[in-house]
Amino acid sequence: MHDHLRDLGWEIANKHRPYQIWLPQQIINFEKQTKEEPTPDISRNFLSLTPYLVGLNLLEIVGVYFSQIIHEISRNLVWLHWSDIGQRNLPAQLSLESLRVLHLDEIYKNIPVWEDHLEELWEAESDAPVQLRELVISNCYNFQKIPNSIGCLIELKKIAITGSILRSLPEEICHLQLLEHLILSGCRMLSSLPNSFGDLANLQYLDLSGCFNLKRLPDSFKNLMLLEYLKLRGCVHLILRSDDFQNITKLEFLDLSWCIQLEELPHHVTNQVFLREFYLDGLNRLREIKIGQLSRLQTMVIRSELLISLPNSLGDSVSLKNLSLSNCYNLKSLPTSLENLSSLTSLSISTCDSLKSLPNSFGNFFSLAHLSIGHCDSLKSLPASLHLVIFNCPISQVDLRRRLHLLR
Repeated sequence: MHDHLRDLGWEIANKHRPYQIWLPQQIINFEKQTKEEPTPDISRNFLSLTPYLVGLNLLEIVGVYFSQIIHEISRNLVWLHWSDIGQRNLPAQLSLESLRVLHLDEIYKNIPVWEDHLEELWEAESDAPVQLRELVISNCYNFQKIPNSIGCLIELKKIAITGSILRSLPEEICHLQLLEHLILSGCRMLSSLPNSFGDLANLQYLDLSGCFNLKRLPDSFKNLMLLEYLKLRGCVHLILRSDDFQNITKLEFLDLSWCIQLEELPHHVTNQVFLREFYLDGLNRLREIKIGQLSRLQTMVIRSELLISLPNSLGDSVSLKNLSLSNCYNLKSLPTSLENLSSLTSLSISTCDSLKSLPNSFGNFFSLAHLSIGHCDSLKSLPASLHLVIFNCPISQVDLRRRLHLLR
């Protein structure tokens, strides 16, 4: 968003000085107490703003009722952030033809119970803001439909819709060849993606976390060849197929946490050579993990009740800095290849009930700054190579107790 604002500011500044309106506090906080028109005093306050609306470029409003002057708002408006709109869609009288950035959100405590909530964007397909670059809709829990005319917004680079009851995406959204960021987190009713989803050739960032009802990815998904960030956390009904990632090779961030239907990792997931962060939390059906040489991997989180072992190839992740293992109840040992993880700075092992020993190579973690081991009931001792020597240092016992948490 900040990049868009910066670019927007430069563009406007090159043409003319932008106008801004700082509404009086009594207008900013104004809420209708009935469905009738505002009182005369309030109306006069709104009407007094009319001269300033002619060249307006940037506008941020919070729950302000201004139907009497909305038709006066400049056709040059390029940035609009409207909180608590109190209507089912954007007013038809509002000119959107020059709009580049549109943010809509709701804070329910600010909306009287008799007001409407945002359900759609623009009422008529012809009202679509064809120059829009960024669309953000957050916490609009009644929002349920993206118009088909979204496909006409060929300049769009970012769409973020969070916390809505959106059930589907129109096929036309796949026409957006410049789209780089797509965020649909918390859209718990979303059950599918368009068949042509893989046509989003420039998509780099995709967040589908919390899409509880999403059951599968379309066949074309594997064609998102520029995808770098993928978050599927909490897609509890999603079933991944072996070829879903077939042509995807540039992933740097992958979160499959709480995709509880996952019993094995798709082959093409485990060979993402550019991968830096890999999250496998809450995969309680996963029995084994097979990975290739993830030499750029820096963070890995694993939590699986049925996991029996870790792959020896994990030791090839020479850039790994953070490793977390938790609730791996059936994990009995760690691979000796972990001694190659010379960059490891943080290691956390918790509730691995069957883990009986740690590799003697643990003493080779010269970069290790944080070691946490807890609730590993079968672990009786630490390897001899792991030791702490402190002598001739004025370190108080209180400070030692604070820094060293030893479990009995």
